[in-house]
Amino acid sequence: MLDEGVLQGPFGSWHANSLFAVLLRTEQQLQNDGISLSRIQRVLKGPAGHGSASFQSVAVDLISRHCGPGHLHRTARKLARWNFAGDEAALVARVLEVFEILRRWCPPRVASAYLRTLFNGWVARRRMRHAEKSGVDKPCQCLLGCESGDDSIEHYSVCPAVWGHLRRDRPGGLGVKMPPAMLSFFLLDPGTSEEDVVRLAPFNYGVYRAANYFRFETTDTGVSTRTLLPRWVERGAEKSRARRLLYDVR
Repeated sequence: MLDEGVLQGPFGSWHANSLFAVLLRTEQQLQNDGISLSRIQRVLKGPAGHGSASFQSVAVDLISRHCGPGHLHRTARKLARWNFAGDEAALVARVLEVFEILRRWCPPRVASAYLRTLFNGWVARRRMRHAEKSGVDKPCQCLLGCESGDDSIEHYSVCPAVWGHLRRDRPGGLGVKMPPAMLSFFLLDPGTSEEDVVRLAPFNYGVYRAANYFRFETTDTGVSTRTLLPRWVERGAEKSRARRLLYDVR
């Protein structure tokens, strides 16, 4: 069992809620529910484990059958943060549809960045409100060259500096001719075609990585959003079907 004493330290409740602690508690809870490492290994050695089954696929199958559709409720709660108009069930269904599109077209890094966007996982100043109390004197301003917005997903989803690249004709941009909209940036507009979802997803990845670059990694004032963002978008689509669609590579 988890010894809560080992989770005490100089950073208060952080230790008890750290990734290690969460994973350990989850493992113990799953063991209590009958889903253990030994059970997964037994399944792998049995008839169901033959063929293409992996440790991860067996674990996911056991957990899904035990927990039911809990991930749908969690997704709905996370989407409520953004106050999108429309039916909650339809939005969740759209999220599942988008992830299926990303599975077919894009590398896992793009789906991972998309999940961070949906679940408000960017290290943006608006989200990290505690930074305002820590004496940090940097302005809470858009990092991508727009002087009228703040460092937040809400702003980047409609930032003119960002959407300029998306709407610019290829090869300089991505050639997606749609007006800036938060629903489109989140890939949740039901009117967005599958091809445009495939273009928007690496773009979402590129914005996430570019913002992180300017936030954490550079003191080089010669780097601009116009030069950096296309590089990260291309990196997002690298070695995938999406790259062929974005850049007409045959």
